[in-house]
Amino acid sequence: MEEIFKMIVKQIDIDQFEEYVYNAFIDDSKLLEFYDRSLHAKTTEEAIENVIFKIQNSYPDANIFGVEIENTKVGYFVCKENLLISFGMAIKYRNKMVLSKFWEEIKNKLGNKFNSLLYSHNIRAIEFLKKGGMKILFDHITVLSYN
Repeated sequence: MEEIFKMIVKQIDIDQFEEYVYNAFIDDSKLLEFYDRSLHAKTTEEAIENVIFKIQNSYPDANIFGVEIENTKVGYFVCKENLLISFGMAIKYRNKMVLSKFWEEIKNKLGNKFNSLLYSHNIRAIEFLKKGGMKILFDHITVLSYN
């Protein structure tokens, strides 16, 4: 019999963001394998702090959504217009049922057409997005911007 759970997704501000990111990644022993290699983070905590810093400084007007299950902050996703910027879910909740609902919530907020930019070594996140129906447009590329 399937376990029934209620996932609550709510828009939050940057001041509330830290606890959601922390809970999404603190028990993830493999996070550093997939994270931004240019950071040279030595601990999960460093990577968590960097996620918050990047969102705060690079995407100050992005929409941040906190995810809760059983009154516990378990994950988040960040988006702006048609771009999924960042997302995470606590290890304990990374099962097919929860991740399917999480993906539905992401699609509900972003709509039918959106993109995501990930480091090519972040295979775990890429596989999650591919299972949700996203397709790889470019692989092993460098994206440059001038503004």
